[in-house]
Amino acid sequence: MFTKAVKYQSFLKMSLSGVAGSGKAQPLDAKILTPTGWKLMGDVRVGDAIINSQGDVSHVLGVYPQGEKEIYRVTLSDGSSTECCDDHLWRTQTRLEPMVKAIEFEEQAPLALDPYVFGVLLGDGCFQERWVTLSNPELFIQDYVREHLPHGLGLSPTKSSSYEFRVSGGRMTVGNNPVVTALREDGLVGKKSTEKFIPDRYKFAGVEHRIALLQGLLDTDGYARGCSLEYSSSSPRLAQDVQFLVESLGGKAHMAEKTPHYTHRGEYRQGAPSYRLCISLPPDVAPFRLPRKASQYIPRSKYLPARSIQEVTFVGVTPAQCIAVDAPDQLYVTDHCIVTHNTWTSLTLATALADGQGVALIDTEHGSASLYADLFSFDVLELDTFHPQKFIDALVEAEQAGYAVLIIDSLSHAWNGKGGLLDVVDNIAVRKYKGNSFNAWKDAGLIQNALVEAR
Repeated sequence: MFTKAVKYQSFLKMSLSGVAGSGKAQPLDAKILTPTGWKLMGDVRVGDAIINSQGDVSHVLGVYPQGEKEIYRVTLSDGSSTECCDDHLWRTQTRLEPMVKAIEFEEQAPLALDPYVFGVLLGDGCFQERWVTLSNPELFIQDYVREHLPHGLGLSPTKSSSYEFRVSGGRMTVGNNPVVTALREDGLVGKKSTEKFIPDRYKFAGVEHRIALLQGLLDTDGYARGCSLEYSSSSPRLAQDVQFLVESLGGKAHMAEKTPHYTHRGEYRQGAPSYRLCISLPPDVAPFRLPRKASQYIPRSKYLPARSIQEVTFVGVTPAQCIAVDAPDQLYVTDHCIVTHNTWTSLTLATALADGQGVALIDTEHGSASLYADLFSFDVLELDTFHPQKFIDALVEAEQAGYAVLIIDSLSHAWNGKGGLLDVVDNIAVRKYKGNSFNAWKDAGLIQNALVEAR
């Protein structure tokens, strides 16, 4: 019989768990974060390295195609979202999605430019075909850039402004200017301010390099008021890349688009759109180097970055796949550095689907659901042996009790757990068929079908 879950821990719109590879899936175009960047779920293979919730590397133990599945978009409080099937599993605390720790990507070839300098150039640089200019009035930034440009380069004042400089080196030609060469290799030469972006080799660099890059970007186009941080760009792609930098360091960044208006000679005009990020960072990530801005920022000592699930909406039906990973908490990182999970119970989705009605859970994992008993309201039935008939009886009981959603964590025990179908086959083989398991499957198949067809 189902009893109220107590912190030590639900029937019947749908089941939210199952055997390994029988649900808990994401669409094939969902992004999975690896030590070298993003990989699509459909391209993941057994043995692949993926990023876990601690920002470290784990490996894929199993890949389970699911065919066509109903897909839902899960939207978090900062506007980020990812897609999953209705039985995908999420680990939440008081409905807060755990934040990934600062991610340690696999170090690639050395960066062509100092990452702080590159951030400053993305913010206040102009990347023309034959030269690069920097326009910034801050002496601190000018001095740092001058000292950390590639060997032989400096900042030469232009005639346009007292704080505009050309990045050049004496008689150095355009063809051998390492800054122009690096920007050309990354596809940035000739890009307007509305077209700038962060190349992958900087986005997926080490933690210290990504912090330095973020500092260069915020020292030029960021603002601080106490604990609040903002960043603004005219490039939507660059804003999205900065959002990723923040997320990959364990923070969050909500992006909003704003279109300004102005009056010119009596005519009311629409300006170019800008993209603003409201940023929250962990206290160990310093967002600024520029002393003037750093003095205006107060690191958070409480109310650390956190995201909660705000909305679950149906998207459509599409091919999906699930994976098993060897992380201790079985968590991995998907779109927007969202920490997600495909082996524990999705009480968040169950609660949303139940819409205020009852949630029940069949726990086959030694009472592990009790970890969530103080976070969600649900009833639990714990099983310690797993004959399929026990699951069928529980389904009937839950339906008669009027639960709106049932979670089975996990149905795999009905197959290979103690007393499960494989044990049933062995017992029938010994008892009726002199050990012939092939014949025993005829009888066991009826039991299996009864479980599959149970409603």
